[in-house]
Amino acid sequence: SVIVNGANLKMPQSLKLFTQILDVSGQLQTGKDLTLEAAVIGFRGQLQAGQHLTLQGSDISIYDDPIVPFSAQAGGNLSFQAAALDFNGFNRRILLTSGGLMNLSSDYEIVGDFHFVSGNSFVLGGFHSTGGAQLRSPGGSVISAGGDVEMPYYLGGSLLIEAKGNIQISGIGITPPFANNPFPFVNTDTVLA
Repeated sequence: SVIVNGANLKMPQSLKLFTQILDVSGQLQTGKDLTLEAAVIGFRGQLQAGQHLTLQGSDISIYDDPIVPFSAQAGGNLSFQAAALDFNGFNRRILLTSGGLMNLSSDYEIVGDFHFVSGNSFVLGGFHSTGGAQLRSPGGSVISAGGDVEMPYYLGGSLLIEAKGNIQISGIGITPPFANNPFPFVNTDTVLA
């Protein structure tokens, strides 16, 4: 197990951490690759890699903090791969940026309001399963890609896609936000296939 609290780590080269449990809060910045691999990853803070940024594990939980808001930025590829990929405590749009390919893999639904900016393709898929995760975004998401956009399903308040390549989505459901409705997605979906 590795626990790092209040880190402000800046390295001109690469950083690779491999362990069973990884709990990090603070800022991790590398001039080259940044790789965090563990069965369980908990992260609060900022991730920045000059080249590739990779988080891989069975369970990845990312938390927002009002003092150090979460952000992830890669000059090259950005890859978050986990059986369960959770974004917790966000009251704002989550910004993930990559200069290259952006790949999010999870066997379960990924929930949050996102702004994805990828210099190449944006791919959302399964970690162990072939179908992959659905993206659910109650307040809406934005995807900007220099290449293709691929994901199985999207369900949310709105969706804006800017892509220089192909767009492949098996199903899209746009749901109006009903604050007082305990079942906002029942009989209110507009599905585009």
